[in-house]
Amino acid sequence: MKRYLLHITVLFFVILLQGCSSAPVSNNDNTVSVSYPPSENKEDADTQSEADVPSSDGTVSETAKPAKPTKTPTPTMDPDTWDYVSISGGNMIYTEPEDTPKVMPYEIHVNKQMNCITVYKRNKKGEYKKPVYSFVCSAGSATPLGTFKTSTKYHWKAMIHKVWAQYATRITGDILFHSVPYDTYKKDTLITSYYNQLGRTASAGCVRLCVRDAKWIMENCPSGTTVVIYNSPDPGPLGKPAPVSLVSGFRWDPTDPDKRNPLKRKKSGLIGVADRTVERGSSFNIYENIVAFDKKLYALPSSEIKVKGKVDPDKTGTYSLTYSFTDSSGKKFKETATITVADTQKPVITGLPEKYYVKNIDNVTAQSLADKVTVTDNGDKLDKNKYLKVSYSDGKAVLTAKDDYNHTTVLNVRVYEDNEAPVLELRSNLETTLPVSVSFTESYARKRIKTAEDDKASIGKNDVKVSIKKQGGVLKVTYTLTDLAGNATSLSEKIKYEEVYIEVLNPAPQINDITKEKALCSFITVRSKETGKKVKYSVKTSREKLERTETHTIYKVTYKAKVTTTAGTTTLTQKLNVSVPN
Repeated sequence: MKRYLLHITVLFFVILLQGCSSAPVSNNDNTVSVSYPPSENKEDADTQSEADVPSSDGTVSETAKPAKPTKTPTPTMDPDTWDYVSISGGNMIYTEPEDTPKVMPYEIHVNKQMNCITVYKRNKKGEYKKPVYSFVCSAGSATPLGTFKTSTKYHWKAMIHKVWAQYATRITGDILFHSVPYDTYKKDTLITSYYNQLGRTASAGCVRLCVRDAKWIMENCPSGTTVVIYNSPDPGPLGKPAPVSLVSGFRWDPTDPDKRNPLKRKKSGLIGVADRTVERGSSFNIYENIVAFDKKLYALPSSEIKVKGKVDPDKTGTYSLTYSFTDSSGKKFKETATITVADTQKPVITGLPEKYYVKNIDNVTAQSLADKVTVTDNGDKLDKNKYLKVSYSDGKAVLTAKDDYNHTTVLNVRVYEDNEAPVLELRSNLETTLPVSVSFTESYARKRIKTAEDDKASIGKNDVKVSIKKQGGVLKVTYTLTDLAGNATSLSEKIKYEEVYIEVLNPAPQINDITKEKALCSFITVRSKETGKKVKYSVKTSREKLERTETHTIYKVTYKAKVTTTAGTTTLTQKLNVSVPN
């Protein structure tokens, strides 16, 4: 008994200690962090390192270390309707506060065509006419038009295509507002290329937002908020904010208020303003990698940044851009960057190989070679009379292209004469009458080629062009081999399929139910005339009552059997008198 009481006492203290081991963590933006124990499986460890998992009451508890590592649950076949639950037991569904208003304070209008959102505030009359916020977004071709009511919300949501999203709010069905997708449920796995698509049609149907805007909708627009999705070339009364652009290696949403965000700073300022060199002719975005940070509002949209100066990416030179913005305290920030547009690429000569074959070498001149080529520089087509020089003698040509920036490209071409057609042979003793079961495809035809070669150039069977055409139930197959000088050899053959016929298996058939198609079809089959073997076919029947006797009713049954081959379809007809007992 004493040992039993001792066990109970120890168990009581263990439970008490476990209950006291969790402490609420204060966080102004309700963003939380839970640390998980390492997994024995490396792949699992990568997905269990850390996540942001608020509990149902908005507080966060430190997870007690489990006795054994627990694998992350795997989404079901329809992950967009599956709610992830972390190994700590914290549900990823967002629970609205008790003081959530019953009257919806906002109405959300999504302009699918322009990929932007306008939020309207409710007035005293219950109308939503005053625009108060505008967000840039990415809708998709599958985003539905119409009026909807929001419902379930999620801190983290497993989505289709094996990605995750933060701050998701369901609009209708499998359509949600949510952040730009992440590779996993870790905040430092943002898919940067998706983030840089904000403002363009890019999603599978949901409405993507930056974290700041998705979080605002989840926390400020209660379930039941009206969402209107429409198309219009007019972005809305507040316009369309310019999105922030990120470098490919940066995996955090710059608007995420999480304290771990490396872009979250204690001081306002501009990030990313730096001298750069861009290639002439390339696209240039003055806002690329430039982010304005407000110590109270975090990352601001590009529309809050003013830029003085212009850059012409098609013209080499040095340009000055001055970026400025004013933070929420009224303090102004200004930084200047020097943008150098340079041409570092050589011109490109296309149209002639290094070995050029012709039928008559006497017709080759420097001008004829120049006429064959195109010269480009950074995508711009150059005037060959100005930028190209060609010298030719004794079958050797030198083509030299020089651009305005002293970059030179030299192409050496050797010219060969070839006036003999290539050799093309088919295998001998080939069957030209094929079984119904054989599908005569290009791949099948190529197996019939024995030789394909040229005395000058290196060509082979893969260079043979095969044409298969139907001609009155027969296949005409043409094989053509053309060498590099334009000499061609062509062969053709005709392929037909074995003849078939309907065999009557029961000359005096009788059946209890004339409507039983399967039983009727058992009275015939289709065979090859050449081999006598059964072939694949389809059949339809029609019935006509002929006469009725005291014991039986006689029907004339017409069978139409179809045999399909690569050459076409053959239809066979057979008629039988079938007896049915009265």
